Amino acid sequence: MVFIPLRGSGTRGDQVENARLFEKAGAGICFMPGQDEKTSIGDFSGLIASLADDPQRRRAMEEAEISTINSAQYISEEIVKSIKE
Repeated sequence: MVFIPLRGSGTRGDQVENARLFEKAGAGICFMPGQDEKTSIGDFSGLIASLADDPQRRRAMEEAEISTINSAQYISEEIVKSIKE
């Protein structure tokens, strides 16, 4: 995954936080053009090309552990709890 999060005064900043979380876990890349003098929108095509040419990196991103909980199980348990109440 390549994230291009909204940022700035018109957002809460949660998109950047979420993108960074996935990036830290190795499951994605946070691309923010204009973030610094080294990053421009023109770098995006290079990033995509490098991912296209690197199956090992894509596989590692696919297999990255994002969460330590089983989300589906957690949600279903919460639903059952709320029904029983």
